[in-house]
Amino acid sequence: MNDKKLVVVTLAGFAPASIGCYGSSWNSTPTIDQLAAGGCVWDRCLSRHADPIDNLRDWFGSGRSPAGDHFAQPNEPTETNWLEAWKQSGPIELITDSQDAINVATKCDFDQLYLIDPDDEDSTDVASQQPAQDIESTQFAQLIAAAVQRMADPEPWSLLWLHSDFLIHRWDAPRWLVQADEEDIDDEPVEHEDLQVESESQEDMLPPLPVAFDNVEPPLLAIQNDSHCDLVSTWMRTYGCQIRLIDELLAVLRQASSDPKPAMALAGTSGFALGQNDWIGHRAGALRSCHLQLPLIIDQGGPLHHPRLFDSAGIPDLLTQLQGRVDQQRLIDPDVWSQSDEPDDPVIVSRSGSDVTAVTSSRWFYVQQDDQQERLFLKPDDIHDANDVSRLRADVIDRLRTEAESARPC
Repeated sequence: MNDKKLVVVTLAGFAPASIGCYGSSWNSTPTIDQLAAGGCVWDRCLSRHADPIDNLRDWFGSGRSPAGDHFAQPNEPTETNWLEAWKQSGPIELITDSQDAINVATKCDFDQLYLIDPDDEDSTDVASQQPAQDIESTQFAQLIAAAVQRMADPEPWSLLWLHSDFLIHRWDAPRWLVQADEEDIDDEPVEHEDLQVESESQEDMLPPLPVAFDNVEPPLLAIQNDSHCDLVSTWMRTYGCQIRLIDELLAVLRQASSDPKPAMALAGTSGFALGQNDWIGHRAGALRSCHLQLPLIIDQGGPLHHPRLFDSAGIPDLLTQLQGRVDQQRLIDPDVWSQSDEPDDPVIVSRSGSDVTAVTSSRWFYVQQDDQQERLFLKPDDIHDANDVSRLRADVIDRLRTEAESARPC
């Protein structure tokens, strides 16, 4: 038995747009950026499912999703057994705050399952309906504390998988994590203050919104024409506050790791809409790229930003590869990342529910909406799916519609 160790951290509702190493200019994630600095970042990791539990089902290896939710894909990844590979180094354990994740994992070959139940708190308690005052009182902190305790236990382990769904259920991060930024902005000198006052006097003044909302329940709302002009940015800061909580606690987890420190993989099991298509929320509005694009970072085998399209169903292959990796060995061969994808190869067929299908290629994102309309967006340029070009490229629509229709339920 060798002494290799790996910590996998996955989060439902995890938006790449909120992470520094993915180009975020409005949120700060120094710990995550440090993980990325010496490792690998997959810039275009796309999911086959909008539902995070379907992705966990694929990655845990507990069998395919129910018929109608999982489709055969071109270039299907080879069957892997990452669980068996890592068991060579010791037990594999799951620590989660999600009962759904436990239900999936019970069908897999984990050696131990731990449920950190946030429902233990009285849901009628006034304090539970407000953001936490300190980091230690948050739901995600309970999960990290359990992981730190397990890592300090002398009982052997090889892989700890930590999964949380707090980003789609409970935004309890203390708001002071972002309020300091606003104070710094307020202290900056204002140029042309006389012009600013005159401009403001010429328009109806809207009541200011807070730096971040105090809502603990995550939003699910459409942006209307008469919505406050700062509504989206305020919700983005509120979401960013939760991401900063994650960043702070990942630093705690790294510091608590014994030397040699285990490898770490960080990924989302679903995305989150932050104003794209005029919606805010998890799986909010019509299916778009923001629901399917996932962050994927491994602090080994780099530094590298992998630019090519990557099917998240290949994550189990990466876990197996990490187990057999020798020191200083790259995770992605230069001959792989330096090549360009063909326009229609690879393609990833994704589903949301039973009626909505999307097809992503290196150059296009095509979606069949539940209103029977088809949309087409140029990739990777149109990051937020803002410019529908379906009427201009009927040829592409026809090709990708064929891909969607040929993907068969399994």
